Amino acid sequence: MLSDSYDVVVAGGGISGFAAAVGAADNARVCLVDKGMAIGGDSTQANVGTFCGLYYRTETDNPRFAGYPFTLRLLQSCIREVSSPNQ
Repeated sequence: MLSDSYDVVVAGGGISGFAAAVGAADNARVCLVDKGMAIGGDSTQANVGTFCGLYYRTETDNPRFAGYPFTLRLLQSCIREVSSPNQ
């Protein structure tokens, strides 16, 4: 759920900002803000084969979900956050 109070605010959802937010989220309430429409910064807009580690390209160029336990938990958490009816 969105809040009015955070311990850490990270500006920029690129690879470094995303990593900083994930690292801080273990012990703090974190808000990650970005000017773009998707997490990943310039990497996402540059047609590279990753979306902050959530997807990878295959030989057929169809992205596949990288099902690592951390990545799965992160993705589920993001989905819960943005689909919460109390926003």
